[in-house]
Amino acid sequence: MDHRTVGDDIAEAISELEAAIENDGYDELMARDQAYLHEALHYLTLVQRGPEPGADEAEA
Repeated sequence: MDHRTVGDDIAEAISELEAAIENDGYDELMARDQAYLHEALHYLTLVQRGPEPGADEAEA
């Protein structure tokens, strides 16, 4: 039985996005699609990192 966590899935998605960006076919994508891959990678990295220290205090 596979005991994966959300963190495992996020790490796998980040790895797959990085591989897609490094793929030879990446340059054939439209600029909009390249930007989408980079944006997805950016947001998944932020989610994986977690909230910045003091982020809750700034919202109060």
